[in-house]
Amino acid sequence: MKEDILMMMIRNLGSDFEDVIATGLEEQKELFPYCMACVNFIYELKVQGINANLNYFSELVRSELYEECKRYLVR
Repeated sequence: MKEDILMMMIRNLGSDFEDVIATGLEEQKELFPYCMACVNFIYELKVQGINANLNYFSELVRSELYEECKRYLVR
């Protein structure tokens, strides 16, 4: 029972972080250069009929994505 409550809280907090980051990506794109570059790259591939996702990127690039998001959340 406690585990269910804990998981519910984690999902709610995660959803809130998701909303904050999504707003930041829309309103302050300049703070997310790696994220925007990855979005553009994936988009261009999809336009050409190639399905891509974040797993196509190296761990180094994904780490930069996480760092951008963390920096934005800490502000």
